Amino acid sequence: MLAVVLAALLGVQDPEPRPPDPATPPAAPVSPEAPATQPVEDWDDARVKDELKAFNERIKSRALKDRIAAVERLAVGRNAKLVPPLANTVARDPALTVRKTAALGLAHQPPREAKPAVVRLLGGDLDAVPEVQAVLVTTLSRVGYEKKRDWEPIKNLFERDYGENRLALQRAILALIEEHQELEAIDMLVRNLGEPVPENVDDASNPPAEYWERRWKAWQSWRADVKEALLAVTGQQFSTPKEAKDWLRENRAKLERRKQDKPAKPVKK
Repeated sequence: MLAVVLAALLGVQDPEPRPPDPATPPAAPVSPEAPATQPVEDWDDARVKDELKAFNERIKSRALKDRIAAVERLAVGRNAKLVPPLANTVARDPALTVRKTAALGLAHQPPREAKPAVVRLLGGDLDAVPEVQAVLVTTLSRVGYEKKRDWEPIKNLFERDYGENRLALQRAILALIEEHQELEAIDMLVRNLGEPVPENVDDASNPPAEYWERRWKAWQSWRADVKEALLAVTGQQFSTPKEAKDWLRENRAKLERRKQDKPAKPVKK
C-alpha cells in the first residue's frame, strides 16, 4: 500500500516521479541504555568534593575519551550533588556519546534531585539530539515516573518526526508507556497503530512523499511495540485503529476510573 500512496503523492509533486526504493525496516540501533558494568557507590560529601575537582578538570579536555571517562567515573557515585554537573553535561557537551553517558548517570542518582533535572532537560532545547532524549526518557522511568504529570514533557516527542535517528527515542517512549501503563498516551498509540497513509492522496496539503516513507519505515520498526503498549494500558489487543477507537468509545471512562483506583508502583531507590 505504501508504494501506491507514494506513487500517487510523487505524481502530484513531481512531473517525473521516480519510484522509491523498496522500504525495509532499519536495523535496530544499539541501545544506549545498557546498564552500567560497575556497581553504584554512595559517596559522602567529602568524596564528592574530591571527585568533582577531578571531573571539572577532565571534562574540559578536547579528547573525547577523556570526557567519557570523566562522566563514567562520576556516574559510579550516588549523591545529590552529582546531579547538577551531570545535567549540565547532558545539556552542553558537544559529543553525543558524552551526553548520553551523563543522561544515564542521572538514573543512578537520588530520585528526589535527579527527577526534576531530567524533566527540565526533556522540556528544554534538545530537539536536535533525539538520541539524548531517548536516554533521558529511560532515565525518567527509573527515577520515579508519575503518570499523567510526567507525561507532559514527553507527549509531543513521539510524533515530532519519524527519521531513523528518532527510533531509539520512540522505542524508549513506548517502553515507558508499557511499564507505567500511561493512560495519557492512548490516543497517540492509536494514531500510530495502523499503516501510515494519508486519508486522501489527492489532498494538496498532505506532507511530502518523503515524510510518508520515513514514517512507514519507522512504523515497521516499532509497530509491534505499539500493540504491546496498548495491551498494557487497556488490557485489550487491537489489530486496527478502528478496533481501538470503537472499544475506547465504549470503555474509555471505565478505563480511566480503573487506572485511578490502581495503586502506583513504588519508586526504586
